[in-house]
Amino acid sequence: MISLIAFAVGTMVGGGVFALSGMVVKDAGAGAIIAYIAAGIVMTLSALSFAAVASRAKPGETGYAPIGTVLSPVWRFVTMWAFYIMGVTGVAYVLMSFGSYFLVFVPKSHAIIVAIIAALALILLNYGPAGLVGKAETVMVGFKLTVLLILIVFGLKAFKPTFFDHWTPDGMGSVLAATAILFTAYSGFNVITNMSGSVKNAQKKVPLAIVLSLVIVAVIYIGVAVALVVSGTSSESGFEEHGLTLAAEKLMGHWGAVLVGIAALVSTLSGANANLLGSSDLIVRMAQNGDIPSKLGRLSKKGNPISAVTLSGAIILVLMVAAHLSGSGGMKMIVVFTNVSGIIALVIVDITAAKMGFQGWKTPGMKLFGGGVIPVLAVAAASLQIPSLGEWWQVVIGVAMVAVGFLIWARRANSDPRDVQDITNHVSNMSTPLLRVASARSNNPN
Repeated sequence: MISLIAFAVGTMVGGGVFALSGMVVKDAGAGAIIAYIAAGIVMTLSALSFAAVASRAKPGETGYAPIGTVLSPVWRFVTMWAFYIMGVTGVAYVLMSFGSYFLVFVPKSHAIIVAIIAALALILLNYGPAGLVGKAETVMVGFKLTVLLILIVFGLKAFKPTFFDHWTPDGMGSVLAATAILFTAYSGFNVITNMSGSVKNAQKKVPLAIVLSLVIVAVIYIGVAVALVVSGTSSESGFEEHGLTLAAEKLMGHWGAVLVGIAALVSTLSGANANLLGSSDLIVRMAQNGDIPSKLGRLSKKGNPISAVTLSGAIILVLMVAAHLSGSGGMKMIVVFTNVSGIIALVIVDITAAKMGFQGWKTPGMKLFGGGVIPVLAVAAASLQIPSLGEWWQVVIGVAMVAVGFLIWARRANSDPRDVQDITNHVSNMSTPLLRVASARSNNPN
């Protein structure tokens, strides 16, 4: 279970801190702390639904499989496709943040070029052995968490109640908008569902791993938000792009800014790497289900997802270039796409959990919220985030990106049974990319 929690935390702690924290503190001030707490509470409601649904997966299945049983196979696919879109768009904005932090060390470089080079490097890394990917991810996660904890300690040392005299300088509207933007900052826990079918005693371990990973990440997010507010640097130029380095300079001195800057580069790469890995694994699993053309999920003889990584990489590069051409609001546009797709996926999961609860399905997750009542609340809480996300046209594009899944579903017949069987064999041997990384993290991944 430790490996499940570690990978989920590694996936979440990246974009939610280094790519978004400066953005939300700039917009909401001290209210960003409220936003992180509110987003965590809202996400916890859906996380409980996720736990209930995923715990019903059979050996060899992903945690999304019960959606096909409770609702229908098409909704299972749409959920996985929406999470896939959330994953690749998340990689795009995190890598753009990497480019912005890189400017701290090399001011004359171009953020978009740096981001593209980083994307290509991660694509090549994910072409290689999963063990290498897993080792790289483990090192990056440990380093970034250590540095963030140091920053939080310095922020708490400098804390004075007067820093929070004005919680909402721009009104509650800015806090609500920040909450909506932060919604999918907590969504990395869904990688646990990808592994659930291969976890022993999943009905107990999966719900616990999801809840614990959310608690750990929430503490880190809130601590970092406090440090950012206490530093008093939110009005300085560049805060939105690389606020943590400015805050570290104020709280810790130049050495702290350098350390946090390095951690930002490592963390954004780590988060992007984890999301690319998880997204590519989703392609493989959708191909196994026969939901997409099987050639997209083909694995090499060594089990490397060349086609899936190539597809994901191409989408990521297109998104980054589009965001760059859109100007200063490009990154926020990509964040909206990420949140829209994530909310759609979570709403479908919540509806599945509600139906299970009202039909009396027996699962440990249901005991946490007494049937289907809280999943219904989760549907409402998630849906209410959409109006605060951004421009209406950005929301429409985000919905359209998910809706493309229905067109892909219509072509699901283009699957080669031999490819499907080969993928199934890899799943049975725990040799799909994500499962091999989980194995690399622990001698006992179950």
